[in-house]
Amino acid sequence: MDSSEKRKNTIVSYFQKKSRSEPLSENNETLTAIPALEHVQEQDISSDNKNSRNLNIKNTENVCLNKFDIGLFNRFTTKQIDSEQIYQILTNTWYPEPSYQFIATGKRNLKFQYKWLDRWKWLAYSKSQNGVYCKYCISFSPEEVCSQKLGKFVLTKFDDWAHAIDKFNEHQKNKYHLTAISKVDGFLSVFNKKQNNIAVQLDNNLKLEIEQNKQILRPIIETIILCGSQGLALRGHRDSGHFQPDELYSAENDGNFRAFLRYRVSGGDLILKNHLQNCKKNAMYTSPEFQNEIIDTIYHIIINKLVCKINQSKCYTVLADETCDISGVEQFSLCVRYFDKETKTLREDFLKFVPVLDVSGKGLAK
Repeated sequence: MDSSEKRKNTIVSYFQKKSRSEPLSENNETLTAIPALEHVQEQDISSDNKNSRNLNIKNTENVCLNKFDIGLFNRFTTKQIDSEQIYQILTNTWYPEPSYQFIATGKRNLKFQYKWLDRWKWLAYSKSQNGVYCKYCISFSPEEVCSQKLGKFVLTKFDDWAHAIDKFNEHQKNKYHLTAISKVDGFLSVFNKKQNNIAVQLDNNLKLEIEQNKQILRPIIETIILCGSQGLALRGHRDSGHFQPDELYSAENDGNFRAFLRYRVSGGDLILKNHLQNCKKNAMYTSPEFQNEIIDTIYHIIINKLVCKINQSKCYTVLADETCDISGVEQFSLCVRYFDKETKTLREDFLKFVPVLDVSGKGLAK
């Protein structure tokens, strides 16, 4: 009777799909709640870790990763990110709370100790991989230094908690780790603008030389501006050749520009005096070519400031007139009449001379 009841199934029932009514085990449910991660290797779920996985499976439920979890980076991805992201990795790496429950691993169920993070500042714990890395070496270590190849802490995680202290001390003595530390210090200093440009660091005398050149050029440029503002010609009949700053009065007229430079030297400008006495002949910054270069630069600065003022006014008038210079060359003078908002007055400023080939009305209109 019992055997007949057990065989009540018809032949059709063997082709019907049966649904599994039995509930999933607690471990299976927990495992499906853990998101798949690219960086979790197959060895992490090997048979050696099955016991520890079952004991502490609740700690990994609904894992929410920080984007700066060190386990999401490796030495090769850091080469492809910008300085801002590397700065965030160095200064904003995910840091567990003191109450965080670390996962036990191995047959002895050993865990990572929170106090290790305070003792070794270069350590960074990865929540995604339950291991630690050296954030300095990941960011800046070379391929190898003195035949010391990269391994744990850099290319792969470290999770041998039984020998953690010895391995930590051993790693921080590696030459590639010391090299990475020096690079990190320089990177953070430059990023935080505590140091000058790297070009200045390579040559400690470069910044001093730049400042000295500025101090040398300042009196020369001011002298050119003085001559221009007073309508004085810069050059004379003998304005080239060697320059003697000690002679207040030259035997030959070498122009107002050189005369004013001598006057500045006699007034106590030691920087200018030292420059004129000790500089190379091709680096005196007093040649006619250099004077013209400074005048041209000043011209463009003045024009740009005038154009900005004119554009700020609501309306302006262009004044044009034909004239000729002392050599008889026909020129077209351009002036602008506009309202200056700063001084609340009407101004008429000269802009430039334009050479004229055709003085007829049609030619001037062009």
